[in-house]
Amino acid sequence: MAALNRRFETFLSNLQHFLVNLLIIMIGTDLALLGLYLMPITHSRAANAPAGSSSIADAGVSPLGAVLITVIPPVLSPTTAQTSTQPLPANPASVWQSEVPTRLIIPDIQLDAPVVPAVEVYMELSGALVRRWDVPYGYLAGWHGDSARLGDAGNIVINGHHNINGQVFSHLIDINEGAEIFVYGQNQEFHYRVIEKVLLSEKNEPLEVRLANASWIQPTTNPRLTLVTCWPYESNTHRLIVVAEPTL
Repeated sequence: MAALNRRFETFLSNLQHFLVNLLIIMIGTDLALLGLYLMPITHSRAANAPAGSSSIADAGVSPLGAVLITVIPPVLSPTTAQTSTQPLPANPASVWQSEVPTRLIIPDIQLDAPVVPAVEVYMELSGALVRRWDVPYGYLAGWHGDSARLGDAGNIVINGHHNINGQVFSHLIDINEGAEIFVYGQNQEFHYRVIEKVLLSEKNEPLEVRLANASWIQPTTNPRLTLVTCWPYESNTHRLIVVAEPTL
């Protein structure tokens, strides 16, 4: 019985050593694999990265993970690729871009004002539904959103008050033909020269006359700038129209 117990104890001891060695081997293998995956992160720079650039390893990101999350632009097939034979401009930035007016300067009457989009409203006039553009409050001019933009061929229409709410066009009546006007967009400056100034009777006029007056703010095929306000200061019986043409 004693011999049997010694053999059993020897078996248990050998089994214990076997299990310990197996565990060491397994842990060592896991550590080796872990070291293999972490090794790229410990590099200070990717092998092909140019001097002065940062690599994925520098950022502490696994290269494998970076590949998985990188968005790759699709390669266009012949059926979806651009097939036009039109030559591209030598300098794409030089292509003319139309812009919304943002600033108006008229040196002759010391006017320098921001331009904002005017608000379009509808109203009933003599039984007919007509559209008008409200004039902005404050020292602001208002651009008619259905008129041309800077850089486009067409009629750019800008309105403003002359006797209330900032009086941005209070001295527009004093402008003369030949006066320079500068209008700015987001990125460009546009030059105009006044070619015409017109006073149109508006108060108590029939609808036909008022609609005819409105023809001055309608679209045109030639590039022009039209400024609109009321006149005179005390009664607003007329519309003052100033028309300018581009000089550049």
